[in-house]
Amino acid sequence: MESYSFSDSISKDDFGFLYGFSLFETFLVNREGSVFLLAQHIDRLYGSIHFFKFDMDIKKDIFQSMIIQYIHQNMLQNKVVRVSVSYGNKAKNIKPSVSFSVRDNPYCYSKLCEKGLKLTMASSLRVENSPVVRHKTANYLENYLEGLDAKQRGFDDALFINTQGEITETTKSNLFFVKDNVLYTPEIESGILPGIIRDWIIKGSGDLGINCITGRFPLKTLLGAEEVFVTNSVMGIAPVANIDNHSFMCFKENSITKRLIQEYEKYLV
Repeated sequence: MESYSFSDSISKDDFGFLYGFSLFETFLVNREGSVFLLAQHIDRLYGSIHFFKFDMDIKKDIFQSMIIQYIHQNMLQNKVVRVSVSYGNKAKNIKPSVSFSVRDNPYCYSKLCEKGLKLTMASSLRVENSPVVRHKTANYLENYLEGLDAKQRGFDDALFINTQGEITETTKSNLFFVKDNVLYTPEIESGILPGIIRDWIIKGSGDLGINCITGRFPLKTLLGAEEVFVTNSVMGIAPVANIDNHSFMCFKENSITKRLIQEYEKYLV
């Protein structure tokens, strides 16, 4: 395999440093050293690179090879990898910078599925027509602060409502709920990131006999649901036990949440 390089530093004049103008993808490397849906992560990243007009001269297939090479060279297993691409600075002829970081997997999947998450409502509103919210950018301070506040109040995460009073996503995960044996999730236009696991569930739920509907939903619809769960590419699928004082029945036998978790677990090693 051809060798590629990346950077552990960023110029002080790079817009990624000056304005948080950078993109990233985060994913779990399993115990065999592979990544579930890696190609979809790269597709999303390059969609954002083109949308924001990054001066990126690394082709998509080469970039994916860089990631695989990095994982293999560092013999990574059961680790979380983040790959970041800064914007650079065209006026100063600074090209985008690619960097990697690695951390331990913070989640115990069996405990997540056993206990479920406790969510609370975020204090700030999600601006659904912002061009930023549909992309995985380093403009992450609002999410970080809302997540930190939730943790300090004894919750696992915070859920955003948009300016129209519709449910969107948490600070780090997409949201699903079940009502009358139908699966629902907010549509992209509600102001959410198009999550990789979210898309996998939407496309694959029909094969399990599950009807999945995307739409725009008020908070009261969510709170009247029977099951709620959240998804991201590190945590996978995690049931939600509570949203503030509202409880859900994700743990009942043959729940849609459990069925999807069992399907997802086939891809974990």
